Amino acid sequence: MSAESAKIHFVGVGGVGMGSLAEALAAAGHKVTGSDGALYDPMKSVLAKANVQMIEGFSADTVDKLKPDVVVIGNVVRKENPEAAAWIRKGVPFVSFPEAVRRFLIEDRTSVVCSGTHGKTTTTTWISFLLDRLGLNPSYLIGGVPHDLERGSRKTDGKIFVGEGDEYDSAFFDKGAKFLHYKPDTLIISGVEFDHADIYRDLEHVKESFRSVISLLPGDGLLIARYDIPTVMELVTDALCPVQTFGESPQAMWSLGKTTKGA
Repeated sequence: MSAESAKIHFVGVGGVGMGSLAEALAAAGHKVTGSDGALYDPMKSVLAKANVQMIEGFSADTVDKLKPDVVVIGNVVRKENPEAAAWIRKGVPFVSFPEAVRRFLIEDRTSVVCSGTHGKTTTTTWISFLLDRLGLNPSYLIGGVPHDLERGSRKTDGKIFVGEGDEYDSAFFDKGAKFLHYKPDTLIISGVEFDHADIYRDLEHVKESFRSVISLLPGDGLLIARYDIPTVMELVTDALCPVQTFGESPQAMWSLGKTTKGA
């Protein structure tokens, strides 16, 4: 299969992440289709504008109507889903959402991954916007609909990828965190708290996932960590690459100071 001209079908295309990726791949020249139980705006309009063929409802009959090269199965789709089960039985190659991001968006680009319990979408948007305005033409994946960028996700000829790194699981067939697929060169951690009680036992379990993604950083990579949060700074000690810190504390390498109006 040519990565430049693939036929890609999304099971669970209505979610913000899945829909944004589908939009970006359609804009990049792929033939993209998608199904979901129900489709709502803003993603419904976004996908229609991108000429993504949408199928409402999950049905095993869909496998007889489409002939994709690969099927992307979203993490909200369960193994009992009739369409997902039919694709797997038919033997069509399938991947999770984060695997598709790595395969079609990241490829050999320098990967900047924005992680943390809170602030991922905002941080990813800021960095993508700034790199775009600096003329670096980044590829990016934002888990939302940004106001000042053309779309929530895009693939370019640029050498940088900026992505929102989620610690939630990847799919029913891959219970590892999504960000473990994004091969980070730079990793930003804005905060670590206990979250996603349906897949994590406690805070220590959450920290295990963050330790795993930190371990993926190359020796010449960069970890950017929130200094004001003890949980984050505890994880920093595991890094084998340079570390920079940010926060409100004057002890952080990058410190947010008070501003005076008119100064």
